[in-house]
Amino acid sequence: MLPPRWTQFPNEKDACCAWTLWSFLLALYLIYGSLATMNLWKALEEPDYVETSEERMAKPPPSLDVCELVRISASLNYSMLGSVAVACQTGWFSKDGSEDHFDTPLTASQTFDASEGRFRCVRFQSTAAVPKEATVTYYNFYLGLKEPVHPKLYRFGGQYIAGLVFRPSLAENASSQFAFQEERLMRMFVPSNVMPGYRNVVATATPSLAKWVDTLGGRMGAASEDTFYFADMTLVPESLQRTSDVNSHTTADSFRYTLKIGLPLSTDLVRVKLHINDVLKCLLNWLGELTSATAVFKLITNLFPAMEKETFRLFLHLPWLHLGLAHPSELDPLAKCRPETAEP
Repeated sequence: MLPPRWTQFPNEKDACCAWTLWSFLLALYLIYGSLATMNLWKALEEPDYVETSEERMAKPPPSLDVCELVRISASLNYSMLGSVAVACQTGWFSKDGSEDHFDTPLTASQTFDASEGRFRCVRFQSTAAVPKEATVTYYNFYLGLKEPVHPKLYRFGGQYIAGLVFRPSLAENASSQFAFQEERLMRMFVPSNVMPGYRNVVATATPSLAKWVDTLGGRMGAASEDTFYFADMTLVPESLQRTSDVNSHTTADSFRYTLKIGLPLSTDLVRVKLHINDVLKCLLNWLGELTSATAVFKLITNLFPAMEKETFRLFLHLPWLHLGLAHPSELDPLAKCRPETAEP
């Protein structure tokens, strides 16, 4: 790895060429080492593999995030989020087959921006406490809008209202980017007060927990804090219920709830996704790359072989470039042995 010594070459051209080649190889070595280090940092920022399992554990109550597109809100200079009212019916089945539930109106617990500022959302979180002996739990979120709203938001002759996006969420932190990416946003029209009954939507999802660990006992490369979320959310074909008044299942209010989002859940079964970052493997791969590069560099530097104990000459012999020429001191012994010729 050490550079060739200038004084060991028989002429200045050989020494200059040797130094140029060595400097070029050193630059390649440093570039390769830098790229290997960059790849190491990139590998440490991402998990190497994911282990999936199912465990029984307590999970937080779900929430309903009601969002609107900031672009549409800005173009209309109007926001519907202040006109939204939500109530939640929490029910459960016990092991003996009995069913119980209770209803409660919800207040917005948090206002936040999501998806890099594209959406502005309000969160309505269920505050119900489900008994531990319950086997199946269901949450029915009832939503209504205080009308009238902006006239450009009415659809189908004033029967439906557009402009809102919904997200049932299991994440305790509403601003979790990982949960927002994994959980599905549902764009639906909300029936207006001129429509009888209410719109019924049933959503099915798998309660999941994302965790990040590394092989050194830390959380290197974690994309987010450990969070619950809903995975594989699908919508069951919906229908317009006309035979019952949804307000009979909720607390009385000055307006009517016209949208129901049902969410049945198992009580304690959770899919756990463990994102594992193998830091030791990444470090060993990085050291192996540097070791191999060092060995190749050392091998190539053998292009400067020793011609004598203290003298080196470049292996290229190009007299017109003054490369590989012998030093005059090397020819002195030969000159002394040459017979002298008498002048005629």
